[in-house]
Order: sequence, then structure tokens, then C-alpha cells
Amino acid sequence: MSDILYPNVDLSIPNLDIKFEPYSHEKENPELFKIFQKFREHEEKNATPVQLSGVWGRSGVGPAPTKGGVEVRGAILTPTFTPPSPSLVTRINYTYDNTHFGAWSPLYIKLYIYDSITGVGGVANISGANTGTIGISGITISARCYVYFTLQVGNIQTTLFNPPYISTDNAIVYYSY
Repeated sequence: MSDILYPNVDLSIPNLDIKFEPYSHEKENPELFKIFQKFREHEEKNATPVQLSGVWGRSGVGPAPTKGGVEVRGAILTPTFTPPSPSLVTRINYTYDNTHFGAWSPLYIKLYIYDSITGVGGVANISGANTGTIGISGITISARCYVYFTLQVGNIQTTLFNPPYISTDNAIVYYSY
């Protein structure tokens, strides 16, 4: 076995106390300063308002009614984090499983949204399609909202045998702030 020699290595980190010193581009580098001025003028002239956006999404167990004629709610979907305030919902993409409906008819499926800050809410009839996008207009809803799906089987209030249900539902909430 041979001996391996390693060079001495200085593991100290020099220059940890580097600080910015005042510097005037206008005085020290006037040509670059002029380019910066033109760049800023161009940005100001062509600037569009910055609007930040975000998204949150959740999936849950869908509604499973046991009686007809009664609207039954599935899991309440909420963000897993606190969206910035103020932030407003712009649209919601949704999907729900429609493979357990059998021959049941009519089925009424709705998506509800509730603003946890203001108490404002909205509802959309989504019976026609198990996937889609709902634009938010006419109401102002914070991104700190709750979303849930409901299912109603027919209009006659009676116990159901082998009822339809939604096994999973999903909502993706888009917002701007």
C-alpha cells in the first residue's frame, strides 16, 4: 500500500465581509448611464401593468346520495396554503368522475364556490359536462375560497337502490393578485 499525499488546503473563506460601495453611473460611466436611461424610458413607455397570478387545486371524494330529490355535497375543497391577499378568482377548471351514474336520470350536478373572507358565494350547473371551465364574472371571490360539488338524483324524495355517485372530483382555481 502506498501513501497518498494531499496538499495543504486552506479551507477558510476569504472576503466574507464584501460590501457594496456607493457608485454613480452618471459620474463614473456616463455612456452606460445614457443606455440605462434609454432602457428605462423604453420600459416605461411600453410597460403593461403587472398582474401576478397563481393557482391552487384539490381533489376529493365526490357526493354519494342515498335518497332521491335531495342535493348531497361531496368533500369541501380548500387551498393547502394561504393565497396572497387580496387575490381574486378568475376561473375554475373542474372534472368529476361520471362512470358510476348507470341509467339514472335526471341527475343534477352543481359546483359551489364560497368566499371564506366575504361570505359571497356562487353556483354553477355542471350537469352537462364532467369537465370544463367556469369563468368568474358578476361576483368577486377571493382565492381563499371553498369549492364543493353536489349531486341530486331526480326530484322524488325516496330511498335509492344502487344509487349513482361521483367517486372523485377535482377543482383547479386560478386567481390574480
